[in-house]
Amino acid sequence: MALVRLANRKPCAHCGAPLPMGRQRFCSDACNMAHRRPEKYGLSRDELAALLAQHNACAICRTDHWGKKGPQIDHDHATDAIRGVLCSNCNQGLGRFDDDPARLRAAADYLTG
Repeated sequence: MALVRLANRKPCAHCGAPLPMGRQRFCSDACNMAHRRPEKYGLSRDELAALLAQHNACAICRTDHWGKKGPQIDHDHATDAIRGVLCSNCNQGLGRFDDDPARLRAAADYLTG
């Protein structure tokens, strides 16, 4: 019976793998992010692949451990210009400081205080 259920499952919209139970369109969060990124940043799939291929580490902390969602495209929220590729922690950190260099410097000063 389990074989019949597996055979009737839809494929992931990004990678084509069978969808796990409870998933509607993507087999994982990573596939969901990878599938949506090109449209979000105005890139073709080939342009996105080339951008990610150029970066084997986070532009800020230099780690190659990207996090659960994979490499994150960092962009300027005012202009939508792409700045680089970051790990999840650095990308979320910038966002929590509202991309404000003064706040980030103040945080660094606080830490070295």
